[in-house]
Amino acid sequence: MGIFGAKKHYMPRRGILRKPAKRRKKTPLSKLKKRVEALQKELVIKLYGTDCYTCPQKNLIGANRQLGHVPWPRSILSNHCKFLTDFARIQCFSCNIHRGGMGAIAFKRMVLEGVDVEAMWQLNEKTKGKVCPTIFFEQKIATYELKLLALVKV
Repeated sequence: MGIFGAKKHYMPRRGILRKPAKRRKKTPLSKLKKRVEALQKELVIKLYGTDCYTCPQKNLIGANRQLGHVPWPRSILSNHCKFLTDFARIQCFSCNIHRGGMGAIAFKRMVLEGVDVEAMWQLNEKTKGKVCPTIFFEQKIATYELKLLALVKV
């Protein structure tokens, strides 16, 4: 017993006891989007290789090999363009996350390679705001699987 009297509680009170939050169930649409992204990454690797598009790193593997959306970030792209292989390239973790995608360097490289960047931007603006139903993602999955099979056979 101290000068303030006896301790009433051994453990401090922490307010109202609450149940842990329930985990949100994945919707069919989110599962389709995840599947399309995986196929898109696999197809981009087959088409463009495993080297970083914006820096000299070669043969990226594991978490260092990421699907970067170039020359514009994913937040600017329409739902339709996010899932096109024209807007995606392989990037290293450093370029994609820490350096913000390095869009200016990617833009410059795309122009030097002869990619019609203006047509890509027009497509993005034309498809902005349009809703992509589940049928869109199912069709993308089917076309990406066919393209991957064709690339494997060649």
